[in-house]
Amino acid sequence: MRKNDRLRKYEIKRDGFDIDIYVPHYSTTLSVPPDRVQAAAQARLGFLVPPPELLLALKLGAWSQRKGSPKGQKDLVDIAGLLAVAAPERLGPALTAAGLAPERVGGILHALDEARAALPKGYEVRRRQAGRDDRKNS
Repeated sequence: MRKNDRLRKYEIKRDGFDIDIYVPHYSTTLSVPPDRVQAAAQARLGFLVPPPELLLALKLGAWSQRKGSPKGQKDLVDIAGLLAVAAPERLGPALTAAGLAPERVGGILHALDEARAALPKGYEVRRRQAGRDDRKNS
């Protein structure tokens, strides 16, 4: 594990995988502060994970900083996938509930509009139907 002072995170690179570790006392560059993400986390399959809307907000923040780069393109693919499970109409209320300032909420919602416009023409998000994944509530 190594510390990345520029991006305010810890990183592990192993067997072709990159793992980023953000911690509340150190990671200050995220679109949603880590302590707010942690407070909203829910138990899924034995792991604490943030709700899809907060994951979407985090990915939108990363994409906003990396547009036009290969990692930004990967972020856009991730956003497209998250749009299939997150409810974009709940993004603003979720960010407000997490205690983000209105201007920060507005910036993330603007990034969502930009990301949607950047998706390929004809791309449609097909929302996953509730109950299709029996594993999600364990």
